[in-house]
Amino acid sequence: MKASLSIALVLSAALLSACGGGSGASKTSFGGNYSGKKTPAAIDESNSNSLAQASVDVTRALTAGDSLPSVPLGVEVETIGKDIVREAAEHALRKSEGVFDNLPIAAEQTLSGSCGGTARYSGDDSKFTVNFYSYCNYDSSARSNLTLNGKMTFEFSGDDTYISMSNYSVRKGSELTVMSGNISLTESGDTEVFTMNVTATVNGATEKISFRETCNTRTNQCSLEQELTVSDGTTYLVEDAQVSNYSLGWYVNAKFYDPSEGYVSMSAQSIVYCNDGQSIESGTITLEDGDNNELTLTFNGCSEMTVSLNNITANVIAQ
Repeated sequence: MKASLSIALVLSAALLSACGGGSGASKTSFGGNYSGKKTPAAIDESNSNSLAQASVDVTRALTAGDSLPSVPLGVEVETIGKDIVREAAEHALRKSEGVFDNLPIAAEQTLSGSCGGTARYSGDDSKFTVNFYSYCNYDSSARSNLTLNGKMTFEFSGDDTYISMSNYSVRKGSELTVMSGNISLTESGDTEVFTMNVTATVNGATEKISFRETCNTRTNQCSLEQELTVSDGTTYLVEDAQVSNYSLGWYVNAKFYDPSEGYVSMSAQSIVYCNDGQSIESGTITLEDGDNNELTLTFNGCSEMTVSLNNITANVIAQ
């Protein structure tokens, strides 16, 4: 596989919308931020309030986003247009094959941007690095000039592709996105594993997400594991989140792991956010453990939620 200078434009467009991730220990790593229990939780009166708050944190992170505005971070893999992080990164990986054909082996080359700056390429057909120095070019899909800075390294091994980013930034108008971390796509037989561990800061707000998607290319069945770190620093592990947004609000089905209690099944329905984008105005969240104990959160305003355990109202607590 050979490298082409057109990769700069492919990546600038594909990764412009990306927002997520914590850096991993290796180019294919996933996990490490969640260090809590992985056993089933037992819902009871002693932990109902803490699990209720955890479910709100997870729902918010999977839908409205915990700090970046209006970016749904966790959705079912096949849901088009929702998981901006996964789609953008996968697009960059898959578009890479077949377009790397202009950069000579063991070469170094500098490209000038149409509206200023340079991009310097060095390496060969198995590994190369791109350093951007205020590289500016017009992107037709964004309908705007994009200015790139920072470093990206690409490595290829058989059918496997690895991308690392170091302070890679994209400026579009007044919006600045800065990303660091790793992306990988590996294949073995019928199994394809896609991982992303990236930290992104958009106009001063930082979001982290780490996920691993494992797919059977023969059956087209996929599973998705995500680590979500919320604003208070707590990290949750989430499996196979399915997220939809309809006229009545957000809908979520997922299995999530609370670091202190373990895992529960969660279903959120008709979630509508208040004007602050954080508090929930209406909707319900239901948690269930392995013994069919059920915790229900009902939202009838922006400041409180009613928590019920096994259909018995426990209390009303603040959001």
